[in-house]
Amino acid sequence: MTSFGSWGPSDDGRIKPDLVAVGALVMTLWGNPSSLYASGSGTSFSSPSAAGAALMLQAMHRQATDVVMYSSTVKALLIHTASDIGNPGPDYQNGWGLVDAATAADVLDLHLQDPDAGVVQVEAITDGQTYTHTFHWDGHSPIRATVCWTDPPGEIKTGLNDPTPVLVNDLDLRVVGPDGETIHLPFFLDGQNPTLDATVGDNIVDNVEQVLIESPDVGEYTLLVTHKGALDGGEQRFSLVLTGQELPGLNIMPTTPQRALHIMEGEPPTFGWSLRNASSEALNWQVEDAPEWLTFGISSGTIPPGEIIEVTATLNPESPGFSPAVHEARFQFRDLDSGQVRKTDAVVDAWRAIAPNFEEDFESGVLSDAWRMTGVGQPRATVRDTQGPIDSWHLVLDDYMQAAAWTRTELTSLLAVGGWANLEVSFDGKAFSTSAGSPSSNPYLGGSWTSGVALSADGQLWHEVFPLRAGNISLTYAHREFDLEEAIEAAGLQGHEHLFFRFTTTVRNPASASSDPNGLAFDNITITGVPIAPDLWSIY
Repeated sequence: MTSFGSWGPSDDGRIKPDLVAVGALVMTLWGNPSSLYASGSGTSFSSPSAAGAALMLQAMHRQATDVVMYSSTVKALLIHTASDIGNPGPDYQNGWGLVDAATAADVLDLHLQDPDAGVVQVEAITDGQTYTHTFHWDGHSPIRATVCWTDPPGEIKTGLNDPTPVLVNDLDLRVVGPDGETIHLPFFLDGQNPTLDATVGDNIVDNVEQVLIESPDVGEYTLLVTHKGALDGGEQRFSLVLTGQELPGLNIMPTTPQRALHIMEGEPPTFGWSLRNASSEALNWQVEDAPEWLTFGISSGTIPPGEIIEVTATLNPESPGFSPAVHEARFQFRDLDSGQVRKTDAVVDAWRAIAPNFEEDFESGVLSDAWRMTGVGQPRATVRDTQGPIDSWHLVLDDYMQAAAWTRTELTSLLAVGGWANLEVSFDGKAFSTSAGSPSSNPYLGGSWTSGVALSADGQLWHEVFPLRAGNISLTYAHREFDLEEAIEAAGLQGHEHLFFRFTTTVRNPASASSDPNGLAFDNITITGVPIAPDLWSIY
């Protein structure tokens, strides 16, 4: 979330914003000539992203059906599939979350393959009516149900800070559990206490209601949509999106995480899925569009009615082109009889682990596959013979464009620290300008607009262990070192076989800029340690 984002709530406590989209440091076409790119921030960048996602969903639906979806259906799809960020559930900073067009398209695709499966529905209730839909849990996913409707216009308000609800037709979503007694209620937020996490209860202000059941019980569920009072116009149409239910025919359930960390020298990971035939007839299936780097135990077959089979796929790191990098695959299991497909993902994050007897002087002139560059904005990590190397070559982290926008550049490796003691890090480093400030928190999630060295056990939660600011970095090369073992203990990361090690810097111009050059440079990076001797036992 940017510092300049507009936050809710509305006066009556409605969830605003509904959704958010990326609007900071977005790289895009910029003016003339047509080859010019730049990054910018604001609603001029987030709005086209959200609008484009909505338009692509409409195009997908119209291509398949020649019908345009109701706006309430598009809104329900985008809210239902948004990535939850900020406080758990909806909140007044991020709304229902970050727009995820690909996941929304997957849900819409399930509906288009079988419109009667109940994934996406458009229904209407009249005065006194209750809409009822029954379904079975799929045995794996959370159950999520989202209802959205276009409410009739209410009375025009002229005062300020009036907390009176303005909802005209107040629909209510409930999901009854298999025991017939447990009633799952929708989210709602307290507009008078906007920083609190969302709770569940009777929502009387929003024209969107969502029920989420994180850990469902096995069995049949009943979804209910009712209303309070008399409906304006006597009827209210609504859109419903439902996921986590058993689908007709082929159902797939991952039995292992769909993302795996792979050490190039280590044992390849295996992915698994359960395939269930929910129909009353035998089902013929096959895998389609799988990557070369996955080897399936079985890739086709027949599933008897009501039966489950297990399918596994093992990473083949010897496949052509496989290298230390993030490898993402989207493929599908197809029901050959009905033509229905069930999509799934597998992601392998492959690394070349660095043992603590590592020295890097960059004299090869290239960045080895022990390192990976990431960042936000215009990040660049290059081995070069310019900007004042100690010897012939050094590493420079900077911004590749002269721009007013800030860039975060990160260079990461994976350290094999298990079985080593007396760990130490040393390097020669310099800055091209005054370094950025401290991280807003330590540890921090994802990334931080700062300059320093950080460690992580999972690549998500980072602990800064050595700042590259103030006395630890200067405008000329200086030798720096720190006790890595002490840093690991201070961060509470003892006992891990592998740890991510990262240099981070925040810049806004290239190191080669004629004025206000930015970035950091490194040379002669060394990581050392002493192998831990095994316990020796003698038996007499």
